[in-house]
Amino acid sequence: MLKVKLFGIGEVCYLNKKITIPLHQLPGQLFCYLLLNRDHPQNRELLAETFWAGRASTESKKYLRKSLWQLRHALGDLTGR
Repeated sequence: MLKVKLFGIGEVCYLNKKITIPLHQLPGQLFCYLLLNRDHPQNRELLAETFWAGRASTESKKYLRKSLWQLRHALGDLTGR
């Protein structure tokens, strides 16, 4: 079972393994956004524009890739990947 706590220090617990997600950092905020909007597919360009408004397109996409990598890495610790 997956349990997510989005108040205070964010926590994700899966199969009794727990990680913390710093919600004050962009990868944590991106995680919250994706979790809360999980019923709809997300467009990478729109995500990059939403989270890194005012940056060049190539730069915002680079930041999005980095944030997604950080999330995958953190969440992979829960599943052993």
